Amino acid sequence: LHSSTGPISECPVIKAQHSLQRESTELHLGDRWFQVTGDPILDADGQYAGAIHIVTDITDRKQAEEERQKLQTQLNQAQKMECVGRLAGGVAHDFNNILQAIMCYGRFLLETLPPGSETYDNAKEVYKGTERAASLTRQLLAFSRQQVLERKNVDVNDLVQNLLKMIGRLLGEDIELNFHPASRNVHVFSDPGQLEQVLMNLCVNARDAMPEGGLLEIEVSEENLSADYCEIQPWAKPGKYVLLRVSDNGTGMDSTTLSYIFEPFFTTKDFGKGTGLGLATVYGIVQQHEGFIHVYSEKGMGSVFKIYLPLAPEESQETETEVAKVSWGGHETILLVEDDVVLRTLAVRILEPAGYKVIAASNGVEAIHKLEEHHTEINLLLSDVLLPKGNGQEIFTAFLKYKPEGRAILMSGYGSNIIKDEFWKSGKNAFLQKPFGPEDLLSKVRQVIDASQD
Repeated sequence: LHSSTGPISECPVIKAQHSLQRESTELHLGDRWFQVTGDPILDADGQYAGAIHIVTDITDRKQAEEERQKLQTQLNQAQKMECVGRLAGGVAHDFNNILQAIMCYGRFLLETLPPGSETYDNAKEVYKGTERAASLTRQLLAFSRQQVLERKNVDVNDLVQNLLKMIGRLLGEDIELNFHPASRNVHVFSDPGQLEQVLMNLCVNARDAMPEGGLLEIEVSEENLSADYCEIQPWAKPGKYVLLRVSDNGTGMDSTTLSYIFEPFFTTKDFGKGTGLGLATVYGIVQQHEGFIHVYSEKGMGSVFKIYLPLAPEESQETETEVAKVSWGGHETILLVEDDVVLRTLAVRILEPAGYKVIAASNGVEAIHKLEEHHTEINLLLSDVLLPKGNGQEIFTAFLKYKPEGRAILMSGYGSNIIKDEFWKSGKNAFLQKPFGPEDLLSKVRQVIDASQD
C-alpha cells in the first residue's frame, strides 16, 4: 500500500514499535482511510521480538462519522437560529409597543404645529426617527418569521425584470449585470414586497463583495427536488420549486464566515456601513415563505445564493382584483381591548374624533363583562392579541356567541402567525401590526366594518 507521501510501511506503528502494548493509529491515504494496529510479539524472556500488524479499511466508517458531524452541525445551527429568532421577535414586539406611542403622538404633534417652524421641524425628525426604528423592528420580525405577509401570486420573472433598473443603479457601472429568466412564467404565492427585499439585499451584498467591479448574475428557473436528492442534501426538502439564484465573482467567504452570515447583527463590513440584518432578514423571509436558502462560497472565488420557493399550483394563479377605497370615519361602536394604558388612550384619541363610539377594556375578563353589557350595540372588536387574563382570540370567540356576524381586528407587535386559523375563516377579519399610524388604524377599521355588511 502506498500514499501520496510514501509507503504505508512508513507508518510510525509499523516503522518503529517499541512498546510492549498494542498501538493503533489512523492513516488517510489518497481517498481512503485505514486503521493500523500493532500487537507486540515477545520472546521467552518477555522481551520485544517483533510485532503483528493489522491494516483495516475504515473509509465507510469515517465517511459516516463525517456525515453525522455535518448533520449535527446543521442541527446545532438551526437550533441556534431558532433561539436567536425568538429573542429577536420578543425584542421587536416590546419595542413596537413603545414605537406605537411615539409614532402616533409625534403625528398628533405635527398636526398642531405651524409647518416651517423650528418646533415643527424637530417634531418631524422625531417622527422620521420612529419610522426608521419601525423598519428595523420589521427586519427583526422578518428574521424571526413573525412579519406580516400580504401574499399573492407573483411571477418571479416579472418581479426580477421590474427591479433590474433599480439594481443596475445600485451596482454602478463597474459591475456587469446579467439576468437569465425561466423559460416560462413561474409563480410563487408570496409577498412581492418581501421578495423584492430579499433580492435587493442579496444584490447589495454582492456589490459590496466586488469593490473593484465584477459580474452579478440573477437566474430564475424551475427545480423539482427528489427525495433521493434531499437525502444527499439535508438542507433541501422534496417538491417543486422556483429557484432564484444570485451569484457574483467577488471576494467570497471562508467557512467560518459562512457559519455566521444569517445571524442578526453579524457583519463583515466596516463599522457604520452595515447593520448586520440584511442576510438575517433574507433568511427569515425565505423561511416564512416555506422555502429554504443554500449558499456556496469560497474565499476569492465569489458566492452563490440559491433561494428555493414553493411553486404555486397552476389553478391558483388568478388575476388580482382591486380593493375599493374606503372612507375613514364612521358612527359604529367599537370594543377596544388593550392592556397598555398609553396605547389604549392613544387608540381612543384616534377613533373618537373620527365619529366612533369606543368602549374600552384593559384585560380579557373586563372585555367579557363589557360584551355582556353592550353586545347589542358593539359592531367591531379591536383587541391586542396578548392580554392579561385572556387573549384577543378568546374575546373574539365570546363575541361571536353574542353576535355571530361580528368582525374583529387583532393587533400585536408580533406577526399574524400567532393567530389561530379559526380567526381567518370568514375572510373578513383583519390583523394590524404595531406600530401603526392613525391613518392605518382608521382605514383598517372602516375596511373591516364595511366588509362585514357584504
